[in-house]
Amino acid sequence: MEKLVSTKNVKIVFNVLLILIIIFSMLICVSLVTYNIDKQRALNGETPKFIISKNGMNDGGTVMYYGFGYQIITWKQFPGNYGYPLDDPEF
Repeated sequence: MEKLVSTKNVKIVFNVLLILIIIFSMLICVSLVTYNIDKQRALNGETPKFIISKNGMNDGGTVMYYGFGYQIITWKQFPGNYGYPLDDPEF
C-alpha cells in the first residue's frame, strides 16, 4: 500500500508555511516601526514620513494620515483655554 502523503510533499508544505509566517511577521514589524516613527513626528508637529494617504477635515486643520496598518490623526488645536474647570462653583 502506498503512502497517502509523501515526505516530500510534507517538506514542501512546511517550507511554504514557514516562508509565509516569516513574511507576515516581517510585515507586522515594518508596520510597528513605521507607526512609531510617524507617531513621534506627529507629536513633534512634523508631517509623518511613511504615510500612504492623507485626508483633511473641514474644520481648518485636522488631518488624518493613513499608513500601512495604522491611522494617525492630528487634531486642530485652538489657542488658549476654552474649557470650563470642573471645580468652578458657578458652573
